[in-house]
Amino acid sequence: MREAPAGTPHDAAQALPDLVLVVHRSGAVLTCLGGRQLEGGPLPQDLAGRSLEEIWPQPIAARLMQLVRRVLKTREAVSHACTDSERTYEARVSVQGRDRALLVFRDVTGESGSRPAFGARSGSHGADLAAREAFLLETAGAIAKACLVEQRAAVCLIHLGGLESVDLTLGLEQGERIVGIATERLLGLMRESAAADPGARRLARLGHDVLMFRLERIADRDAVAAVAERLQAALREPIADGARELVLEPAIGIALVPEDGNDLPRLLEHARAALLEAREGGSASIVFHSDTLKLKALMRPDLERELAWAMEREQFVLHFQPRIELATGRIVALECLLRWMHPIRGSVDLAEFLPLTEVTKLGIPLGRWVLEEAAGAIGALQRAGCGHVRVSVNVGRRHFSSLELAADLQAALDAGRLAPESLELEVTERMLTRAGGAVEALRQLRARGLRVLVDEFGTGYFSLSELRDMPIDAVKMPRRFVSSLAADPRARSICAASIGIARAFGLAAVAVGIETESQRELLQADGCHEGQGFLFAAPAPLTEVLARLKLPAAVDAKP
Repeated sequence: MREAPAGTPHDAAQALPDLVLVVHRSGAVLTCLGGRQLEGGPLPQDLAGRSLEEIWPQPIAARLMQLVRRVLKTREAVSHACTDSERTYEARVSVQGRDRALLVFRDVTGESGSRPAFGARSGSHGADLAAREAFLLETAGAIAKACLVEQRAAVCLIHLGGLESVDLTLGLEQGERIVGIATERLLGLMRESAAADPGARRLARLGHDVLMFRLERIADRDAVAAVAERLQAALREPIADGARELVLEPAIGIALVPEDGNDLPRLLEHARAALLEAREGGSASIVFHSDTLKLKALMRPDLERELAWAMEREQFVLHFQPRIELATGRIVALECLLRWMHPIRGSVDLAEFLPLTEVTKLGIPLGRWVLEEAAGAIGALQRAGCGHVRVSVNVGRRHFSSLELAADLQAALDAGRLAPESLELEVTERMLTRAGGAVEALRQLRARGLRVLVDEFGTGYFSLSELRDMPIDAVKMPRRFVSSLAADPRARSICAASIGIARAFGLAAVAVGIETESQRELLQADGCHEGQGFLFAAPAPLTEVLARLKLPAAVDAKP
């Protein structure tokens, strides 16, 4: 055995593969005992005095804070695995004193060595759920065999969307229970097909909310898609939680052998790129890897850096689109619409960058900035004598589920000395049904006068009982139904049904994307209260909207 060179204890600590911190009950780092620098993070020697939220993205910091408090309460050490959009981490927390805990944090992305994974759950959620390290070794062997005999195989990653909200609002134990139910469902499907294809499919948990399964001896891409769709359908089945039901939003990324690679590291990289695309594409997405995705994965870090710079350099602006009371033509609200004015590319399409903010740490500060700017717009409206016009803000999924929204809302209102009734929030059905703690905070703000609108109403998340109990004031019908209103009888039936449901529950109905007089007339005849679209006004800077509001009649009313 070769003797290691001598060195100081500090040198040895700095060489540790883990980041070792002593953390106070409040979440402040008291000291760093050594370890590697986190990717894109501060140097280890600069961590003392920082909070966990200053070191990690909010979801990971919140999870670590829960672990610290749990350990200090139970006085028992815990281990935990977590993941963000690209990387997988493992954390161990143990008691260090009355109000201090020892946090050992490790980035294990791509590791497949022989070191035991302290975050692995080899004995949980069913005996068939393989330990991660063993599963990765088996998968590498299966891929090599498939290449040798020229057979097709697939590596698939599943993101359990919605689990993060469960962790933050209901606790880690409840999140683990949800994962257990989800994996047992998948294992059940695999057992059913085992007689026909024994040993061909295996499942493991790679991170806190990421599962991996492999398919061997597959016929073609369609066969992979069929399996993925069955697994996804099983995961989307509601999970009972007392008096309510929780619904996961599984997204699946797939890499194929031999098209996307012939070794495990490359296939995992491509499956992760496909998974990221699936997550950005919305719930229940299944995406296969392609060369286009590989290019997007290479471009993503650059875009993320540009977004951070855009916030620092104030490249984001808000435009405002009026919402009209259809019966009178009166402007009742202005919806904030985010724009990125890039110095070289000009106005960047919202669809290009907004999904990225929802899977990175940029979502919360960007949402906070929008609230602050909206509060400034409310003040400008009041100074212009248009205090009756409310300002409506679209809330991002990450900001809403972070539980910081209520505090950020209150801070924005307090800074401008504004009443809550001057502001509206627009959220989706999916967000309201996934974040119980945030909903309760929203309920309290609404009791003080804040208005809440449900965007994209009718997309299939609300039950009627949930709609009855939700703290909302209005529903917005999707543009895709409104745009085909005059030509498609089914679209009109959907709009009429949505309006009828809204009226039955005492809610206002709002139509989005009105572009023609015929659409307006049909909606008004069916009892729609309000609408917005290019028929009335295009989104514009606040100065232009203020000039329009000062006109005697903003919009001609139609009988």
